[in-house]
Amino acid sequence: MALSNSNSKLGMLAPMLLILAASILAGFTYNRTTPLGVRFGQTVEKTQPVSQPPVPMAQATNTPPAKTTNYVAMPEGAGPMPTPKYPIPAITWKEVRSLLAAQQKLTIIDARGRIAFNAGHIPDAICIPSGNNFDMSNFSEEHTNKSELIVAYCGGQHCPLSWLVAAGLINNFDFSNVKIMPGGFEEYQRAEASAGTAQSK
Repeated sequence: MALSNSNSKLGMLAPMLLILAASILAGFTYNRTTPLGVRFGQTVEKTQPVSQPPVPMAQATNTPPAKTTNYVAMPEGAGPMPTPKYPIPAITWKEVRSLLAAQQKLTIIDARGRIAFNAGHIPDAICIPSGNNFDMSNFSEEHTNKSELIVAYCGGQHCPLSWLVAAGLINNFDFSNVKIMPGGFEEYQRAEASAGTAQSK
């Protein structure tokens, strides 16, 4: 009896070890292939963002400075991201608010999901969840002026959804004046709360 009990335990041990080995192998494989994985034995070096070249020393001149444009860097750690045909400029809520006050024609796109949009969004924004080519296609059909200013935003500073929508509109539908509000809905809420005018529909 003791011998059969011992054999049944050994019989169960082999499949358990096989499952454990397969799990470890799958974990290491996933870790190695994902950009978020831990790299064993590698030292991490600090690097400069690739989207911003080093700034040269300024020379004193009598001419007024030209308006500089900040570009949004491709989100890191969000998995594979599309590369747009041109660098995507950044815009702040303060700049968007000024354009709206001057009644400049622009379209604001909320790239978050429908639930987040329904919970609150920038007034007059339209919801195009990231990666939804059907909504982007409909938007493209309704907005035939491909040079119209489009501002995409999502949840906040570390949200890649606005990048996906902006790159999709640029690459797939040939829009040429797309900007991203990197601060997203959080920036809007902070700015409007401090001004006492917050209204999210």
